[in-house]
Amino acid sequence: MTDINTLQDAVIANLNALAGVSSEAYSGQFDAEGAKKVLIKTPTILVAFLEGDVQTDTGTDQVYVVANWGAFCITRSVNELKKRNLEGQVLAQAVSQRLAFNRFGLLGVGIPEKIKIKPLNSQYFMANGLSVIAVYWQQSVRAGKSVWQGASEIFPIDAVYSHVPDVGFGHEADYMPLHTMGS
Repeated sequence: MTDINTLQDAVIANLNALAGVSSEAYSGQFDAEGAKKVLIKTPTILVAFLEGDVQTDTGTDQVYVVANWGAFCITRSVNELKKRNLEGQVLAQAVSQRLAFNRFGLLGVGIPEKIKIKPLNSQYFMANGLSVIAVYWQQSVRAGKSVWQGASEIFPIDAVYSHVPDVGFGHEADYMPLHTMGS
């Protein structure tokens, strides 16, 4: 069974394969206030579930979540603005390439869609030599156990038929095997 937390863990594990970069979970939109509250070792990628639109699937009794995600790519170079920004852009591009068409080995997960890269600017980031470039995307997650899971228990073994009005309860003896239809 897949859920939002399982997907977040899989994305983080995938991004941790990038050389020299650490990735970890974050909660919510990363901004200057968040940067003041988190100890950041750069370069790092903070992966956050931002929000999701929830739909129900009455055919399976599952919940379908179109989840909005953010991977906040953070680099630091105190004196070299151009270097800091270039490193952030390269990291954000590497993240977007790892996201493209990736279901992260999970069932019930769609491919990432609407991937976009957006620099986040603030006086606090500038004053502390930080470059923060967000990679945003949407990815669907089908959560919960399907009523069809283990379906061999609920599907009929033999297909049978009957003719109206001799159908339903009380007419079980009127049903014939399907292979006799038309005989």
